[in-house]
Amino acid sequence: APPLWCPEPQSPLQPVLPLLPTCTVPQEPAKRCKAGFFGRQYCDELSNEFQEDLARYNKLRLEYLECKAKNERMERDYEEQLKIWRNPPPVQCTDQNQEYQRQKVQW
Repeated sequence: APPLWCPEPQSPLQPVLPLLPTCTVPQEPAKRCKAGFFGRQYCDELSNEFQEDLARYNKLRLEYLECKAKNERMERDYEEQLKIWRNPPPVQCTDQNQEYQRQKVQW
């Protein structure tokens, strides 16, 4: 029988880490404090302004966490691709190939 057909070993390109966007950590909203009597501070966490700031902060925080998770995922994918690139799978020789079958017929 003819020798088994072996595909050309593939040399894939080295994977490149995509440019990761910078994730901005949002600033926690400052409590709105007023000076009260006897030098006491009076902070109003229920004021509309503070609640709006808080809502904005929570939205930005969610975006930040999503951004971070996405970056971590891209980094993990890159690490995986790099591992495969460093240790390419061995070339599988086969007799289940048209080229081989053709030679076999001629053989």
